[in-house]
Amino acid sequence: MNAWSRCLSMFLLPAVLMIVSSALAAPTWVSVPSALGGSDKVVITGGGLAPFSNVTLRIDQPNGTKTLQFATIAADGTLSADYMPVAPGKYSVRVLDQNGKDVGGGDFIHK
Repeated sequence: MNAWSRCLSMFLLPAVLMIVSSALAAPTWVSVPSALGGSDKVVITGGGLAPFSNVTLRIDQPNGTKTLQFATIAADGTLSADYMPVAPGKYSVRVLDQNGKDVGGGDFIHK
């Protein structure tokens, strides 16, 4: 194998591995329960996120107030964050990655 071939394979192999690993990466998902009763807390879960990264949970409350809550993604790429609703009504939750990109969310009703 000549020097050109070795140099090309040295750069080509990592690029191919990166493309393949990206294609095999788990899809990102976020789950928010749809309805709660009483004083139940909401557990917002997710997966396929960057391990050890920080996310922001943007929560729109029924009265129009927006709150932020912060969480760190686990080593396996999962999210589990508790939120205690303060009043009855419809809440909207969005999860933003560390770059501010919306990665998912949902709405729930607190009775």
